[in-house]
Amino acid sequence: LSEYLGWDSNELMGKSVFEFHHALDNSSLNKSFKS
Repeated sequence: LSEYLGWDSNELMGKSVFEFHHALDNSSLNKSFKS
């Protein structure tokens, strides 16, 4: 993920993958990760 986003792995530590999605993907993410 750090290579794809261009950020150092230390910058990504402790962050959720949901912090990096595009706002227009909310609906599909909610469907995919519905609990």
